[in-house]
Amino acid sequence: IGNRLWILVGETDMTGLWGIPRRNRYLPLLAGMIIDLVSATFVLILLSAEKQGWIGLSPSLIRWLQIALWTYFFQLTWQGYFFLRTDLYYVFANVFQCKNLLKDSEIWLNNQLKKILKRPTLIDQSLIPFREMQVIRWYTLLLILGRIISFGIFCFVILPLTWTYLGMLSQIILGKTQNTLISPWMIIFFLIINGIGIILWVRNWHIE
Repeated sequence: IGNRLWILVGETDMTGLWGIPRRNRYLPLLAGMIIDLVSATFVLILLSAEKQGWIGLSPSLIRWLQIALWTYFFQLTWQGYFFLRTDLYYVFANVFQCKNLLKDSEIWLNNQLKKILKRPTLIDQSLIPFREMQVIRWYTLLLILGRIISFGIFCFVILPLTWTYLGMLSQIILGKTQNTLISPWMIIFFLIINGIGIILWVRNWHIE
């Protein structure tokens, strides 16, 4: 279990993957997304069948299936965050034969900031091939834009939603309201997943 910024993720050690030919790496890199897509399709079929009256499911099971479907949707959408080390990021890096695209882009950006501020101690990147440096420069723009958007989502969506859910959960626990739209378990699931992700992110930031 790890994190990308404040997003909780499951990680697999695939360092041995770089020992096989580049064209053979795509299926292992995309295996997680394929499993999520197949699982989401299966859940969607169950929910559609229940809605059509072909099968009968309990309300609690329907809610958990809806949670699972939303989770799969979020996971698949999140893979498009190329400015983090997602599965699609590794596919992108593999296509352009970049050894450490994200780290090299962060170093290049840091070097440019030091040049502007006229500060010494630049990290030498002269050994990186010219074609790869071109990819790094373009990727840096995506990195900056992606981080700005993600922090905006965190400040204006995740934090307010977390605060709202905490208020709703406290009202339900105290018996002051009976919310029929959102299950307390759905709220708890949201709070736990996001809470662990934020804790890991803050801890890693503190260590760095």
